[in-house]
Amino acid sequence: MKNYIVTIILMITCMLSLSGCKDKETEIQDVPMMGSHILFGYDELTEHAKIIAKVKITDTLTTQNSFSLNDPKTGSMGGFYGKRTCEVLEYYKDVTGEYSEELSFIEAAAIIGDQYLHIDEYESLKKGNEYIIFLSDGTASGDMSIISCNNGVVRLSLEEEYMNYPEIAQHAMSELL
Repeated sequence: MKNYIVTIILMITCMLSLSGCKDKETEIQDVPMMGSHILFGYDELTEHAKIIAKVKITDTLTTQNSFSLNDPKTGSMGGFYGKRTCEVLEYYKDVTGEYSEELSFIEAAAIIGDQYLHIDEYESLKKGNEYIIFLSDGTASGDMSIISCNNGVVRLSLEEEYMNYPEIAQHAMSELL
């Protein structure tokens, strides 16, 4: 009987300790940041872009592909970005001449710690959704980046039907698709 009670106590202790080790999913806090960017018309976007492509996003924005830029003197955060990957479905322009099947680029959104940081009114690109993106290499790192946040993105997926720049979407869809 004594062995039976000891066995039960050990089993209960093991179960409690294992359940206490369960990873708790932290809720990501939405933190829109004020930012300024140049607004381009369709002709300016196509002229300024190094790459214009219809793409399908192949990754999800996570802490692993998100980066913050910190001021070396103060240690305060000076910026953030997410480095994303996509499958290129069709090129409309590529002055780099690479025409690779997969692209990586940066966007104005990141998950740093438990915070989803993004430029106000910009929503991170979603895995599996299709977009027309206008990319330039005007970053300090030389990485391709979406031009002017939402101004350089046409969201083609039905679930993302909102459009901040309908005239650009209309031109892109009529001229490119």
